[in-house]
Amino acid sequence: MKKYMIVFMVLLVMLSLVGCSGDRVEIGVEDEKAYFHDWGKTPEMILYGENEIVIRDDALFYKLMALINGKPAIDDVCNCEAIYNLRIDKYSLGLHTHGIVITSPMGYNKKGVIIFSVACSEQEMNELFDVLESVK
Repeated sequence: MKKYMIVFMVLLVMLSLVGCSGDRVEIGVEDEKAYFHDWGKTPEMILYGENEIVIRDDALFYKLMALINGKPAIDDVCNCEAIYNLRIDKYSLGLHTHGIVITSPMGYNKKGVIIFSVACSEQEMNELFDVLESVK
């Protein structure tokens, strides 16, 4: 009986440690499709440029998530200037009229960055810009 209790306690501690790191955002590419996962509350988003503005807004976050999740990931990234730049955790998102450019560090002791973009319609981006303007 003591063995079972010890095993149970060890498993309980291990599961609680895993759960602590689960409230992060993850943006990436799998099977040539972009994905945007979140595991918890709306994260702090930083609109940066001349000034940094901290935003924590569900509508903006879920609009971004809807625009990115499931769209084809494009490796060819434009050279044009972003209208807005957002930072969410380790990810930088350049918001353009034609889509979103996503940049993140490779991580795990690998130097470099991962860059890809998703194409969005002008209407989708204008809706996102309207939400962003209303919360900044």
